[in-house]
Amino acid sequence: MGEEIVLKELDKVKFAEDIDESFREDNINQSCYTNFRDSLVEALIGTIREVVQIDGWKVKAFEEKFEENKEEIFNVFMNNGQVAVLLNKVDESKEKIKKVIIKLDFTEEEKKRIAETYINTLLKVTLI
Repeated sequence: MGEEIVLKELDKVKFAEDIDESFREDNINQSCYTNFRDSLVEALIGTIREVVQIDGWKVKAFEEKFEENKEEIFNVFMNNGQVAVLLNKVDESKEKIKKVIIKLDFTEEEKKRIAETYINTLLKVTLI
């Protein structure tokens, strides 16, 4: 089994900024499409990347799988599950690979705060 990292919260300021930016881009394209699941999944992917990509390690396999099936990572979040991330790093002309397990451990209160951040951000954007 690989190293385990536990995530218990999202950076709500960054999450709100991402939602705001996404909504404004959608407005520019005249589609006005946004939804909680996609915004949350993108925030989770970004947070996971930030946490694991240190000391020269890069994500080798993870994001592509969930871009195809956002519902899966959303369910991992809602059920406080876990996901494996494969990392690689070139060190002295040798490729090293390691597996990291990301455990999502969000309390129900934290999940509610994330949903509130999403709703409040949408309300602010639409009122401007």
